[in-house]
Amino acid sequence: MKRYITSILTAAFLAGITIPTANAADDKKSEKKPAAKKASTKKKRDTYPFRGMVVSVADGKIVLKQKNGDRTIAVDKKARVMKQGADKKRSKIKLSDIKAGSYVTGMVKKVDGKEIAVAVYERPKPEPRPKSTGKSKKKDSDS
Repeated sequence: MKRYITSILTAAFLAGITIPTANAADDKKSEKKPAAKKASTKKKRDTYPFRGMVVSVADGKIVLKQKNGDRTIAVDKKARVMKQGADKKRSKIKLSDIKAGSYVTGMVKKVDGKEIAVAVYERPKPEPRPKSTGKSKKKDSDS
């Protein structure tokens, strides 16, 4: 009798396992339909940063020295023009207060193929980064 009940339970167990597996296979076949591509919801920025040494400032334009040559950026009349001191505090200045040799950063937007600054910040030139030699530095364990 024990053998008979064990056989029935084993058969019921196997039947319970195989039926859901068959249904899962049918579901996988229906999932293989090509899905439509979702449109990107990420919006592109209208502005992007700039930085460099000032060559000249005149007629509402800043000329910056770049690796590939000089870069001219027009400054919007509504642009924020600020100076950052050593104490990290910013103060409003006029565009004409920026002199050649100053280091500036800011944000520009492209309008009709021209770069127009919406913010200009005169600040101290950052310290150059040390060049790595490619070798890893080992710490002394005797500290």
